[in-house]
Amino acid sequence: MNLTVLGAAGSYPTADEPGSGFLLEADGARIVLDLGSGTLPRLLDEVPIHAVDAVVVTHGHADHSADLLAWYHLARHGIPPRSSVPLFAPTDVVERVGGFLRKGPEELAMVFAHHPVEPGVTGTVAGVSLTFGAVVHPVPAVAVRVEAAGKSMVYTGDTAPSAEVVALASGCDLLVCEATLVEETVPGIHCSAEDAGAMARDAGAGALLLTHLRPDQEPEAAIEAAGREFAGPLDVAKSGLTRSI
Repeated sequence: MNLTVLGAAGSYPTADEPGSGFLLEADGARIVLDLGSGTLPRLLDEVPIHAVDAVVVTHGHADHSADLLAWYHLARHGIPPRSSVPLFAPTDVVERVGGFLRKGPEELAMVFAHHPVEPGVTGTVAGVSLTFGAVVHPVPAVAVRVEAAGKSMVYTGDTAPSAEVVALASGCDLLVCEATLVEETVPGIHCSAEDAGAMARDAGAGALLLTHLRPDQEPEAAIEAAGREFAGPLDVAKSGLTRSI
């Protein structure tokens, strides 16, 4: 299982760092986890969209989903066009995309084969298992556990500290956890780096990758804060970073 960071900026992209997005390659399957602002060009540096087996979008905020709009146009009008890709996402994500594009369900279905997700839903992509869990965030949102070939990773999307996320991540090889701020929890919305470290510790995760760090926060300080709670390997995600799981 290999993970490539397409973008990891928290809340808004910068000139150097797109919003949230990851490419996971496992057992020959390629799965995109979130397509935030500016992530599609980074994905195309890795693989063409025709090689992607599924897209998972954790929630409808733009820094996690905006490049679904660009995917739609590329899939419809690129040469050759891309047939519909399985899209695992909360229902309101597809509704938001359709509203922005002014496209109805039939046109959207030409590009996205929507699989609605909520906590407790499971799915399979080319033999890779997906399990969706609850998070603490003010819009419909999920975390996802991905398992293949005896390895597992959990990606939180956006969440405040959550016992449900800890349960979903129990014993995972890698926890990719949002840490929007270094020291401060945003109640009901976001974790701090210290919160992320505590969740990784409580889950018994093998390693921790902090993501979604807001651009005005220092990565070194985030690592130090998370390390006060989690003694295992940890790093801060940035576009282009790869991890073997």
